[in-house]
Amino acid sequence: GEFLFRSGREGEGPGEFRSLDILSVLPGDSLLTYDGTLERIQLFDPSGTFLRSLPPIKSPWPEFFPGEVIGVLDERRIAVRFLGGGTEVPTGVSRWPPEMVVALDLATGAADSIVVVAGMETVTTGEFGWSFFRLPFGIMNGFAARAGRVAVISTETIGARVYYGSGGLERIIRHPVPARPATQEDWEDWLEEWKRSPYRLDGSPYPAEGVEQLLWAFEQSPRADTWPQLRSVDFDAEGNLWLEREFGDPRPPYYVFPPQGVWLGQLTLPPGRHRCFQFGEDFVLGVWKDELDVPYVRMYALIKG
Repeated sequence: GEFLFRSGREGEGPGEFRSLDILSVLPGDSLLTYDGTLERIQLFDPSGTFLRSLPPIKSPWPEFFPGEVIGVLDERRIAVRFLGGGTEVPTGVSRWPPEMVVALDLATGAADSIVVVAGMETVTTGEFGWSFFRLPFGIMNGFAARAGRVAVISTETIGARVYYGSGGLERIIRHPVPARPATQEDWEDWLEEWKRSPYRLDGSPYPAEGVEQLLWAFEQSPRADTWPQLRSVDFDAEGNLWLEREFGDPRPPYYVFPPQGVWLGQLTLPPGRHRCFQFGEDFVLGVWKDELDVPYVRMYALIKG
């Protein structure tokens, strides 16, 4: 817990952030950051000194546009999520827009597609003009990248597909578990939570003037019959895959799968609101928030049985 250095501050200038969505260590210990608010990638040396900002990500595909950075593939490439578009918008419930994982070369800006998957489950409506929103309890995708591999999850099942960073499927992981039904009480709790912090599909705040209209649309729309099975996916330093469940008591557990794909075991962190951002060989590191919403960085020892 010894303090080493501090780097960056709030702002929009070189070395500054409006949000810090990704902080990754590149080979050679340089630091890569991604600011989702400014849509900007920046590089820092191992001591935190600002080096440079990368040019904005450009798409060579007219039907896809850049989204957020997923993670670091190797010393020269990162994985980026792109979102599809197009002129034909489906109506009702569908998995739209499609999503593509792209390998982006940090030196040249060249972008190569790794995989294209169906998007999250959304509801498209013509009420109040064309708009779409996430289907409550609907399917979503999750992504992780590390050491030349990309993992993709679809939250309706416990499992993952792992792809090579150059494209091509490496392996499929499946761990069948019955889905939990989504009750009327679950729906009401979900709606109350959304009311406290209205958000768009990209995570940004929803405009106050549109909240009541969207609440009306939520009430009229269909919703999934079961909870999502998964919440997130990540790699650890040894290449194991960590799949976070959507629910659990007292908190959602992680299911761990080694590179061979056989279920290794599960881990449940102590109660509280945690956001894990690094799984080491013998530790788990993340941010914990108390009842006053004050964040703390915590490290837990990982004891393997």
